[in-house]
Amino acid sequence: MSNPQYAYLTETLFGKIDHNPDDAPLIIDFLNRLETHPPEAVLIFSGFEVEVSYIFRNVLPKLQNWCIKNNKKVYVFSPCQEYSAIGPNGLKGSPCSINDIYSCVEWHEWHGFDIILAGINERRIAEKINPALRLRNPDYQEIPMGLEFKPSKLFTCYNNRPSEHRHKLIDELAKHDLLNKGIVTYRHYMEIMPIEHPDATPPLETFNYYNGDPKLIDEEDFVLHIGNYNCHNYPKSYFKGAIDIVTESRYEPGEYYMSEKTNKPLLAKKPFLVLGPQGYHKWLQETKGIEMYDEIFDYGFDDEPLLEHRIEGIVQNIRLLDGKELDYILKITNTKCEKNLCAYQTISHDGDTTHINMLNFLNTLELNDLSFVNHPDEFTSGVVTHHGRCHRRKRRALWSQRKIVP
Repeated sequence: MSNPQYAYLTETLFGKIDHNPDDAPLIIDFLNRLETHPPEAVLIFSGFEVEVSYIFRNVLPKLQNWCIKNNKKVYVFSPCQEYSAIGPNGLKGSPCSINDIYSCVEWHEWHGFDIILAGINERRIAEKINPALRLRNPDYQEIPMGLEFKPSKLFTCYNNRPSEHRHKLIDELAKHDLLNKGIVTYRHYMEIMPIEHPDATPPLETFNYYNGDPKLIDEEDFVLHIGNYNCHNYPKSYFKGAIDIVTESRYEPGEYYMSEKTNKPLLAKKPFLVLGPQGYHKWLQETKGIEMYDEIFDYGFDDEPLLEHRIEGIVQNIRLLDGKELDYILKITNTKCEKNLCAYQTISHDGDTTHINMLNFLNTLELNDLSFVNHPDEFTSGVVTHHGRCHRRKRRALWSQRKIVP
C-alpha cells in the first residue's frame, strides 16, 4: 500500500508579499491538481510576518469549498495565531483566528524564519572573522558590534510600514521631547503612504504631540528594498544610537514573532526594547534564550495588556536613561549582549523551537517518504532536510559560540 500524498503551499508559490499580483493562473492550476491527484490534505507553510490569511487570501476560500466537498483539512504552519484574521472580503474584522473564518484550517506553530535569521548571523560573524569571506561577498556590510561602535545618540527607532503601535509610540516620544534624543524614522508614513492605502494610519493632524518636526525620514542613501538594501541591512546611522527601540511587525495579543527587526540589535550586540504583544520579552527569554537587559531596563511594562501602557513603559525607560553616559550603557550590557547572541544561535540551529514540532506532527500524517502531489523537490530541499542537518547545525552553532564569547 502506497503512502498518502499531500499538497502544499508556501508564500513563494502564492502571495508575492506586498505586491498583490494576479495569481489566478496559479490558483487554477493548483485546484486542478487537487482534482486530478486528490491529496489527503493541504499543508501551508509560512514563516514570515505577514498573515497567512492575507498571503493566501485568494486561495483559502476555494480551499474551504474543496475541503467541505471532499471532507479534507488544511494544516497551517506559521509563527503565531492571527489575532484578527483577514476574511474572504480582504478585510480584518473583530478579533478572530484563521480557524474561526475557515473551518477547514488546523493551525500549528512553526518558527521557520529563525533558521533564516540564524544563518544570516552565522555568515556575518564568519565574514567579520575571515577577510577571505568578505572578499567573496560583493554586498558585504561592515557591522560594528558591541563596544566597537561609539554612539552619539541615546537610541534608534526605525519604522517603515505605518501601524497603530508605531504611530502611538512616536507620539509618546514627542510628548516627552525625546525625538531629538535619538534617531527616529517613519518613512512610509512621512513620504509615500497615501491615506487611502489600507495600511495607512490617520493623517498627521491626528498626532497629539508630534508636529512634523523633526522629519522622520531615512538617510538619503538608505531606502529598504531599493538597490542592494534589504530588510537585513543596517542604516549607517544605526550605530549612532546606544539602544534600539524595536517596533515589531506584530503586536496584537498572542502574536509572538521575531523578525529581522529584533535580530538586528541582537547581532550588533546592542541592548534593545521591543514594542510587541504583551509578554514579548518574557517570550524571547523562554523560547529564544534572550535574557532581559535588567541592568538598565525596568520590564514592568512587559506584562501590561494595554498597548498604550506598554508604550508608556518603554518611553519611561528611555527617559530614565536620558543623561547617562552612552559608553557606560554599552559597557554594562556587553557581556549579556554576547551571551544572548550565542544563546539564540544555538537554540535556532538546534531546531527544537523551529522545525522539530512541525516535523513531529508531519510524522503523525504518515509522511514517511514526503510524497507530495506538487513541487516535491522544492519542499524536500527547503524544509524537511533541515531535520537531518540539526546535529551539523548545532556543531556550527557551538563553533560560533566559541568565536563570539571571549
